[in-house]
Amino acid sequence: MNKIVEGIKFCRLKQIFAPYSPHVFTDSFPGVSSKDCQEKDEAGKKHCVGNPDQYGNHRSPNIVSLKHHWWWMMNTVWDGLKETRGHDGHILFIEEDHFIYPNAYRNLQLLVSLKPNKSQIAMLQIWHPVM
Repeated sequence: MNKIVEGIKFCRLKQIFAPYSPHVFTDSFPGVSSKDCQEKDEAGKKHCVGNPDQYGNHRSPNIVSLKHHWWWMMNTVWDGLKETRGHDGHILFIEEDHFIYPNAYRNLQLLVSLKPNKSQIAMLQIWHPVM
């Protein structure tokens, strides 16, 4: 993956790495700990660790790690990096599991060119709906 990223020369980029990956922390949060309560376990009876949600379910490490990763990434990319903090231009945000077609940059240019007309197009749709 790093070689692919290093080979990108047509634009500026910054590669970031999530600090708390379940792949690195396999036996503790955010990964699975042997002491974690599962599903609807009662901590006192099962001698496990965990606080259930409002429905009595304990965390699902796979789902929770995705949520934590997503929140960390969004906060880091939009608020935590000096390169993007306060940026009011266009950014193409690509994750490691995204597949980009050859015409992606052209489509992005097209979307950028259409953006100034967005409010006019919306107003036309409101006042003159297509039947």
